[in-house]
Amino acid sequence: MQLELATVLRYLTALNMLAPHYAFARVIQRDLVDSSVQIHEYIEPIVRVPMHVLSPDEQLWRRTAERIHAS
Repeated sequence: MQLELATVLRYLTALNMLAPHYAFARVIQRDLVDSSVQIHEYIEPIVRVPMHVLSPDEQLWRRTAERIHAS
């Protein structure tokens, strides 16, 4: 199942918001610059798995994306 474009954009926006303050976000941004990387491989697991399974960084990324969605 493929993610909706709006979901991908929301998670990328959240990543951009987190990058100035969190190293994990900057690392992911650097990885996504590589043309061989599939964005959905990073985002889909964050969207699909239960929150308690995610690492603290992944939880932060997901919560930030969800706040953007609620706005």
